[in-house]
Amino acid sequence: MLGPGECALGIHVSEGRLRVVALQGGSSGPALAAVRDDPIPLVAVEESGVIRDPRALANAVAAAVGEHGIDPGSAASALAISGSSVLVRSLDLAQEGTPDIDAAVRAHVEHYSMFSMGDEIVGYEAHEHEGPEGEGRLRVTLAATNRQVSESGWSMLRDVGGRAECVEASSLAACRAMAFAGELDLEAAAPTMALFLTSRRTQVLVICGRAVLFSHMLDLRAEDVAGGDDSATPEGHDRVATEVARCVQFFQRQFRDAEPLQQILFVSDVPVAREFYDKVAEATGVAARASAPLSGVPTAEQGGDVAELTNGSTLAPALGAALRAAEASDAFCIPLSVVRAERPKVDLRALAKMLAPGAILLLCFALGAIVTGSRAREADRREQFVEQQIAEVHASIAEGSDGLTAEQKAALLEAIEANKSLTAPGRATHAPEVIAALVEVLPVEARLENVTIDKEGDVSIGGSIRSEADAVALTRAFEASEFIAFARLSSLRAAEADGEAYFDFDIVASVR
Repeated sequence: MLGPGECALGIHVSEGRLRVVALQGGSSGPALAAVRDDPIPLVAVEESGVIRDPRALANAVAAAVGEHGIDPGSAASALAISGSSVLVRSLDLAQEGTPDIDAAVRAHVEHYSMFSMGDEIVGYEAHEHEGPEGEGRLRVTLAATNRQVSESGWSMLRDVGGRAECVEASSLAACRAMAFAGELDLEAAAPTMALFLTSRRTQVLVICGRAVLFSHMLDLRAEDVAGGDDSATPEGHDRVATEVARCVQFFQRQFRDAEPLQQILFVSDVPVAREFYDKVAEATGVAARASAPLSGVPTAEQGGDVAELTNGSTLAPALGAALRAAEASDAFCIPLSVVRAERPKVDLRALAKMLAPGAILLLCFALGAIVTGSRAREADRREQFVEQQIAEVHASIAEGSDGLTAEQKAALLEAIEANKSLTAPGRATHAPEVIAALVEVLPVEARLENVTIDKEGDVSIGGSIRSEADAVALTRAFEASEFIAFARLSSLRAAEADGEAYFDFDIVASVR
């Protein structure tokens, strides 16, 4: 949560617009410090969501908030992205046995995505629920995009400066803003339908509890119902309202056991004519209105443009991103983190078994070196010691390898080469320090199930923890280590065992 005087920036890039919401910490919680909605060249962002010139947009963000006396270099920031390559879906899995969530998610993404597979970025979170016949189920909300979209977003956040927090799907960011403002009750049994209108398509999400229950795409354009636009006619309102009504009926047929819809909320890239909502309510029998989450956030003492724009739904994704950067809400925390393509991993536990006692001595020496002596002398002594230990291990294996098969010899030599990469000059020399940093910040009652580091210095951590807040805090504390370039919470899954609720987590990180 933001402290007094601290700022968080939420940025939304979509459809030729750059929208920025700045939150400032205060005694009663975050308050709106700046709101901007500026045009940008259409060529600045591709239809897929790729940002062509991250630095230029970062400069635009800095200029927008700078007018309000906010230094982006001292703020946390998050980015909400839209585009044809940004996918949000839900799936329902049987909880019997141990479901392979990763495989199910990737199969789902491959089936529904509009981008080529093999270089995708996927994040998800899972929540338990009870099926129609009382069986345990897992409801998984996933977000996915291609690597280029995600990398361009992270590049923009780095150019903004400060602390880059999250790149995520704009629809999930908007849902977080709705929940924070009380428009979306995450504890209610009755679902809410949220429609996100853009100039190219309309995404539909039905939210029930803390998960997406239903996801669908409609061939509708925001311009069909835009307020003050000559193209928005009563006939257009009728046609769009009819399509929305069909979508409501489709949802109700698929989820017959679900409670009736509580409300329909609209988020649009353009202002929508007020009479349109009456048409939708009449066609569906469900109360419909524009989402206005900014009106539920207090306003700091700033310029008049903040008050003028707080009632619009167009800024909902930017507000949701700002809340994520401020850690003011953990609802729908599904970041689209850049994770390098899968490479052969080095399992540190397996190496310790195969290369003991040499590998264990190496690890103990490195951990001890962190605490004592100057860093320069430590590095020199450690490098000499590492070389000596590797030579000794090589000699001992060569001496006693007559009884090994060719396959066993190859496996041992492969493991040694992998271990050498962790001790060679470069990022991987910090493998022991990475482990020490992780152990130091690990919360009480948290459990690690795997820690792997590949040859490029990419770290993967999996385990279980008591709460979502603990998982976020662990990621943040781990990233604060001087040996970690970045750390991201890539997935979070609710679970229960022996009546105790907990969360399985996965963290990806990169060594400096």
